[in-house]
Amino acid sequence: HRNIGVEFAYSQLLDVGGVEISAMELVAVGMYPVAPQFNIIGKLGFANIDAEPGGDETEVTFALGVQYDFTPKIGLRAQWQRYFSDPDLDLFTIGGVWKF
Repeated sequence: HRNIGVEFAYSQLLDVGGVEISAMELVAVGMYPVAPQFNIIGKLGFANIDAEPGGDETEVTFALGVQYDFTPKIGLRAQWQRYFSDPDLDLFTIGGVWKF
């Protein structure tokens, strides 16, 4: 659907003091068009957060952001995302989007 999607992502979140934190996530994405090529986006889903050394846990994640589509298949996105873990992790990203 043009305004609803699903995303799978892998993120390397943090590597400080010998602790590596990564996440694999599956989220639903909603897009609200405010101009022909510009959307406000929201994401909600689950992330498996893995800390080495430590362990892994599955937590809720959500995000808010904006996306500009250069073509129907390629865009640029800026977003803020929160992972509810112990402690909570906040992530601000700017990245490319490729739709297939």
